[in-house]
Amino acid sequence: MSRRRRSRFLNPFGLAFLDVMSCGLGAAVLLFLIIDHNLTELAQASESGEGDVQLLEQSIQEQEELITEHRRQMRQLQRELESLAQQRVAAITTQAELRAHQPKASDTARLERELRERKKKLQEAEKSKQLRAREGEGQRQYVAGFRVEGRRILILLDRSASMQDEHIATIIRNKFLPVKYQIESYKWRWARSIFEWVLSHLPQEAQYQVWGFNTAAAPALSKGGWLPAKDGKRMEEVISAVQGWVPSGGTRLDTTLKKIAQIKPRPDAVYLITDGLPTQGKSWFKKNRVSPSQRMEFFQEATGGIAGPPFNIVLLPLEGDPAAAGAYWGFAMRTNGQFLAPAEDWP
Repeated sequence: MSRRRRSRFLNPFGLAFLDVMSCGLGAAVLLFLIIDHNLTELAQASESGEGDVQLLEQSIQEQEELITEHRRQMRQLQRELESLAQQRVAAITTQAELRAHQPKASDTARLERELRERKKKLQEAEKSKQLRAREGEGQRQYVAGFRVEGRRILILLDRSASMQDEHIATIIRNKFLPVKYQIESYKWRWARSIFEWVLSHLPQEAQYQVWGFNTAAAPALSKGGWLPAKDGKRMEEVISAVQGWVPSGGTRLDTTLKKIAQIKPRPDAVYLITDGLPTQGKSWFKKNRVSPSQRMEFFQEATGGIAGPPFNIVLLPLEGDPAAAGAYWGFAMRTNGQFLAPAEDWP
């Protein structure tokens, strides 16, 4: 009995005890494996969550920047709309003012007619370009309306004593001055300036002669004959010769015009630069004083039988000769020429 009881007591090294311990160890290993796997997944999940947060933050920042840009564009558009609105108001105001000050139909027609006339003059001027440049001239010849045209052009320059000044007392006083002062007198310098203006506006294909006259007429160059306008060297020689002339003596027009009629071939345009009616004629005697009526008689004797070529007159002022302007104007109109009484600052 005693042996049986002793065999029933638990043996710690028995198989049952080992089975229990093995099961417990397996459970512990399984639990450890499970817990380690879950931690790895949690770590991965945590890292994935942080990446999503960064993506979201970046997206939010981009949206904020886009909103800021849209607001800036809206402000710019608003400013442009305000500027357009102001311009529109200004345009409406200007249009209303223009309508209020709109010229009448008659005024518009007159302005259009003047514009057409000016364009025509400019086109005519373009056909004959200036041969010799003159400083400070600008477009004054178009304002004056004085044209230089023709194939054979004679420039006739009065070189009498009266061409020194417009006042008789000054003309008499200048007779006693040295020659250099007479050459540089203001009216003679003015006459030479007009002569050079005519010379510089000759048509390119034209021929010309330059004569000076007082009681007799003579060409500027001793050779005479028609000179080509294109010959710049010869033109400078003519100008130099005229600059050496000294205004002196009286004025006789009849012999000058007779001499012009003898030129072969004849000129088809004459440009006369003078300051008054002639002081000598057929019936003139040296001891006689010449009255205004006698000067008119001398002029009528000289020009009575002339119908052409066109005489284009440039008349400078002279004291005590009021009939000269009307007489020369009528002569220019009768020969289909031009007449000009220039201002002191022309050309």
